[in-house]
Amino acid sequence: MIRALLAIGLILAASFGSAHADPVTLDLPGKLDRQSVAYACDDGSAPKVTYYNLADQSLAVIEIEAGKPRLFVSVLAASGARYVSGPYLFWTRGNRADISDERKAGATAVTCKVAR
Repeated sequence: MIRALLAIGLILAASFGSAHADPVTLDLPGKLDRQSVAYACDDGSAPKVTYYNLADQSLAVIEIEAGKPRLFVSVLAASGARYVSGPYLFWTRGNRADISDERKAGATAVTCKVAR
């Protein structure tokens, strides 16, 4: 079993602040791949995303609102990688990412590109 995911729990606990979260330990099989990516979005935002990937499942920590990181889980996508957290959808395809709030009917997604 992998113990590297213990680091995810410690990172998440630190990200969400000690007043709101206790450490989480996930004991899952496989090798953990962690990557951080910065994006530049057409609304002027610049979210930083940390991806935690295993062979058959992925998580991402994204700060959609300033000072409020959220845990996203991967879900089935026809193309690219699609992540959800509550009402938020984060969908990546190549160097592009779209962020939308599913509570806002008819709202256009914010389009982002990997920052260089």
